[in-house]
Amino acid sequence: MPHHAPAILGRLQAAGKDKDGKLSKSEAPERLRPHFDKLDANKDGQLDKAELGKAMHALGQQAREAVAKHRDEVAKKVREAREKAAEKLRAVKQSVEKKHAEAKKHIDKKVEEKKGDEKKPVEKKVEKKVEKKKAEDTKS
Repeated sequence: MPHHAPAILGRLQAAGKDKDGKLSKSEAPERLRPHFDKLDANKDGQLDKAELGKAMHALGQQAREAVAKHRDEVAKKVREAREKAAEKLRAVKQSVEKKHAEAKKHIDKKVEEKKGDEKKPVEKKVEKKVEKKKAEDTKS
């Protein structure tokens, strides 16, 4: 029994007007009365320490199970959210990598075009020099 159960049992039993250590239905707190007949295991019309202890243990067990179920549900939702976020991140990363590759390809193409443009004036100068030299050689 949890460490606070004796205190609760003591308060419930102290609520008994005749101080016999048992709790009749009329002496029970209002919120306990609807459950009184279920808790009265020996059906004597009174709840003794054992019956109250058993009821408190059952309620504690229900609470622990509810907390565990809730914790598991929250953990599942967190896992699902993380997986979904990771999936979105992978998709964004793939998209960025694809755009990066396309941009790099475009830049490389422009660089090659620029290199080609740079060669042409040099080639033209060389051709002019060659033609000039040929012209000079033909004159002589």
